[in-house]
Amino acid sequence: MKKCSETNNFARWPFVPEKPREDGERNNGAFDLLANPEQIDLIHEATEDNGLRALIAQLNSSDGLFMTLGCASGQEGDLYYSYLELTFRNADVARDEHSITSLEDQWKAWVTEHCQKQPEFAAALLAAVAWEYREFSLRKAEPQYLVTVYSRAINAADHALLLTWIEGFFSSYEKNQSH
Repeated sequence: MKKCSETNNFARWPFVPEKPREDGERNNGAFDLLANPEQIDLIHEATEDNGLRALIAQLNSSDGLFMTLGCASGQEGDLYYSYLELTFRNADVARDEHSITSLEDQWKAWVTEHCQKQPEFAAALLAAVAWEYREFSLRKAEPQYLVTVYSRAINAADHALLLTWIEGFFSSYEKNQSH
């Protein structure tokens, strides 16, 4: 997994809201969906149509291992894209670089296993999703890592289908970790 070394304003969570940009896009800031799951309604980027809402709800479920930190989505040229930032709820795991970086390898293995009879489809899935990680601070605590999952498809409907595969991966990952 590629480590992102860019520095930006989002080094500490919760992220603060920003004024809308000239193009009308806005950053609403952070929502703690673990404490307030109903605030998912305030995340305008996460819709049923693009699949982000279901994935975010899954990752923030009461018995899950992850929490989401931020996202964006939209049409850019011929592609519909999104990114989703997440981290492990357990701070010790979130500080373990190997636990973070191994997620992408486990994704690749999971896709390959579930698409054994369709290697072209597996290749397309793997090409449509990219993973990065970076350091950040959660609620002013010592630094840990977050993962950004980038996904792209032709349109919002295809994007939603792509995210069902990411949901399946995280569901399988969490199930395997609980054993």
